[in-house]
Amino acid sequence: MSKRPIALAIGLVFLSVANAFAFDVTLASLKCENQHEVFGNDEILVEVFVDGIKTKEFRKDMRRGQTFSIEEKFTFTSNLRVVVYDTDNQGKDRQELGSQTMTSNGAGSASLEGNFPGSDHRYILNWR
Repeated sequence: MSKRPIALAIGLVFLSVANAFAFDVTLASLKCENQHEVFGNDEILVEVFVDGIKTKEFRKDMRRGQTFSIEEKFTFTSNLRVVVYDTDNQGKDRQELGSQTMTSNGAGSASLEGNFPGSDHRYILNWR
């Protein structure tokens, strides 16, 4: 019976330490400066990985000049990775346009921007 309170106390200490080193980042928007597709929209898929685990995805058809307002906050302890794809064939085929990884060094900044430049496309991810 005395093992239960000890295990609970250790669990509480562990959670407190883990939360003490958490960082918040808000993904603000994704802007298309030059789309990947020649005809039609880019069918954009944004995947978000928190500490290596896929936690969220967003889908949006985009054209040159459009901005996709995301405005969602994510909390991480080591890193937050965002991967942007252009999908085709109703999402069955996808081509990675680029990725950005945010670490504790970039968290808390007023506004940052990550570029996904390619030979025929350019997307800008804004976060704060």
